[in-house]
Parts: sequence; structure tokens; C-alpha cells
Amino acid sequence: MSKPIKIIVQPPTVPTTAADIHPTATHLDALGMPVAIYHDEYTGKDQPYHPTPCCGASAKGCDGYIGCRKCYEEIDPAYGNVPLEPFTEIERS
Repeated sequence: MSKPIKIIVQPPTVPTTAADIHPTATHLDALGMPVAIYHDEYTGKDQPYHPTPCCGASAKGCDGYIGCRKCYEEIDPAYGNVPLEPFTEIERS
């Protein structure tokens, strides 16, 4: 017998914590979330994602939580959402 799957869709939100913006972020999305852009050589397209505050990697579903794809640290689920356009470039000094 198969086990039922529970799917939760996270609405576009910003993190509930004031996490640092990882240096890999180059833009902010419409909600003010940091955005990094990865060029996918296979498709030839740029893929925006919310870089995790710990490693700057993308988020992924882990065993019962949303985690960093690099270190598996639990992160706010907002980092797993798709960035919302328009993007504004981050000005660094």
C-alpha cells in the first residue's frame, strides 16, 4: 500500500528572519528577496533562484524541511520559492 503524500505550496513570501544576503546575490526580486542567476549551459538559459543565506546555494526539499542544497542547513521555506520579476540590481559599495 502506498503512503499518501502531503504537498504544501508556499505562497510568495519573504523570510520571517532577517537573514544576511549572501554575496552570490546580484539582484532583489519584487518582494525584496535576494536573487542569484545561474546560467544553465544545458538549456542555454539564465535561471534565477534565491541564494541561501548560509552558502548561496539553491534550496531543496529535505526530509521534512527545506534545506540548503550545499550544507543541508534548515532554512526558511521562502528561499525555495521562484523569484518574482522585476529584478533590481543590488548596488554594492
